[in-house]
Amino acid sequence: MNRLATWLCVLSILPCSACNSVDFDALRLLLPALANAPRGVDIQYDLPYVERETGTLSFDLFRPSNAGADRLPLVIMVHGGSWRSGSRNSLYEFAWDVAARGCVAAPISYRLTRDGVTYPAPVADVIEAVRYFRANADAYGVDPDRVALLGMSAGAHLSLLAGLADDASIFDDTLPPGWRADVRAIVNLFGPTDFTADPDTVSRDQVRTVERFLGTRLADAGELPRIASPITYVRADGPPVLTVHGQADQTVPIDQARRLTAALNGVGEPAELIEIPDMDHLPGAIWLGPFAQSYRGAVLDFLELHLLHSQ
Repeated sequence: MNRLATWLCVLSILPCSACNSVDFDALRLLLPALANAPRGVDIQYDLPYVERETGTLSFDLFRPSNAGADRLPLVIMVHGGSWRSGSRNSLYEFAWDVAARGCVAAPISYRLTRDGVTYPAPVADVIEAVRYFRANADAYGVDPDRVALLGMSAGAHLSLLAGLADDASIFDDTLPPGWRADVRAIVNLFGPTDFTADPDTVSRDQVRTVERFLGTRLADAGELPRIASPITYVRADGPPVLTVHGQADQTVPIDQARRLTAALNGVGEPAELIEIPDMDHLPGAIWLGPFAQSYRGAVLDFLELHLLHSQ
């Protein structure tokens, strides 16, 4: 879409004499094309990747306009929302920047607890997205050997499970034993990493959120909290992990980030933790806000290093 055509579309939904309100839903759909017209990013929306009992799961694809037929690295992006809500469009700003750096970005949808599912269904969806892109690499112009996961909050938890597990069939029994995602890198944006931590360190609301995701009370969960915790799957030959976490996070305590990073470093796996002073959970998720802009460069550099400059 060229700039003139984009502006004409925008003008068509602005207020006129017969209408005194802007169609903000329509405007949001047009903003990605408008914002990226000068940045050289092509966007495709609502592409399906799997059918589930709850309906079709889809993704959006952000690709550099000048890539031609080149196979590019892929960053699969997983949104937050307490495993219950949220939308992949919350990651559009992240996707624009990743595509502008020379990668393909794919924010995905996954099954949510409000749809009646519990663990491990959302993890299986992230794994299925990895498998789908590997199987359809030619169609989307991506390199199946250069795939990374970027997740935010609950999406970071899912990304860590999918990317760290040495045997992902524990989350999806349709996988062959020993299958693993083999991603090049994981970006963990303030995700929970250890459900076995002392529940007194979090609020009752946060405990209920985890229990809704697990489908059982923690007191009755047995080994499930450990099995559903990314820290359980730390391994020496795992992918590099960049974690960003706010020191003022009231939703996911920063101790979760520190524990994961220490465990990864303890087995010799490359892992870095960036702590952001004064950053709480939700403000850190606003890509155009001051907190996210403070870690933006580090995230993009990390992805570029492991996807564009490593063999």
